[in-house]
Amino acid sequence: MSIGQKVYAGLAGMYAGDAFGLPMEMMPEEHVRRVFGRVTGLVSLEQPTVEDGYVYRPVTPRGRGSDDTYFNTYVIEKYLECGRMDEEITARIFIEKGREILDTPFYGPSTQKAMNRIFRGENPEVTGLPSGPMEGQSCGAATLRSTPIGMANPGKVREAAMEAVRAALPTHGSCVALSAAAAWSAAVAAAMEEHSVKEDVYRAACEGARLGSQYGLPGIAPSVEKRIELAWKIAEKVKDPRKVAKEYYNLIGAGLPAAETVPFSLAVFFACPDSQMQSILYAVNAGGDTDSTGSMAGALTGVFSGCMDIPDKDLKLIEEVNRLDIRKISARFSRWIEENRS
Repeated sequence: MSIGQKVYAGLAGMYAGDAFGLPMEMMPEEHVRRVFGRVTGLVSLEQPTVEDGYVYRPVTPRGRGSDDTYFNTYVIEKYLECGRMDEEITARIFIEKGREILDTPFYGPSTQKAMNRIFRGENPEVTGLPSGPMEGQSCGAATLRSTPIGMANPGKVREAAMEAVRAALPTHGSCVALSAAAAWSAAVAAAMEEHSVKEDVYRAACEGARLGSQYGLPGIAPSVEKRIELAWKIAEKVKDPRKVAKEYYNLIGAGLPAAETVPFSLAVFFACPDSQMQSILYAVNAGGDTDSTGSMAGALTGVFSGCMDIPDKDLKLIEEVNRLDIRKISARFSRWIEENRS
């Protein structure tokens, strides 16, 4: 498989997973089932919906992407323009795209808080530092930047992890968020290898988690590496991808914290490494931070397999709604990777 195949399949999975998962974002599994049934295609939430007293806001039109879609596209554009990702480039994205970012109502608490400090001109190496031991642990650094960073470092696990750490610092300065971001980039970097196997991705994710955990401020948080190990054990024991997603969700969850979303997405991949569409559907039907887990599971499965099984009609709708040309973006990015990083 060529780099071009892997990049295209990975980006298609990333964009599609985000769009499939956004309408049921932050719903528990039972609410996903009540509102949508078993999700098998693109859906939308047309009006406010109340379940057990919880109000879910409308998400339209069908196929719309969240901040994951837009910010990852900005990251790719910066690679083409600047040739790297680091603290300065991440801060520059927020400054240059501030209006577009503020018009997208899906950014997490760590990102929103850091944005104000970036706009005030503070040093991007410290704008993401948490002010308490329970802050700064959300998954934004992993979902908003780490997939293209992994793609940009094919087979270079340590380089991908460290580039992810630097790119994450402006918004996520806790060691757990940095560990998760580094783990995800490292996993994608390993999957970019032509003959990679699941074990390679697993080992890379653990290595990235260890590297990332050495940076940022400590907090009251679990070990990302240990949870990745648990994800691997569950997937190897249970086998059935739907049961793997359910088992991991019941044990750990798949919510906003980085120590949940990244290991959960890896669990889905470990159980279903060869079908983007199935990995996305297993992720989003489980509930939780579904746009993040759908996006990550779809991206990693696409990169690893290099195969596309997302329905053309769905992909075309996603491109139309979000004003994307995935094939064109992929061609430009893969050409840059081949010329500069492979």
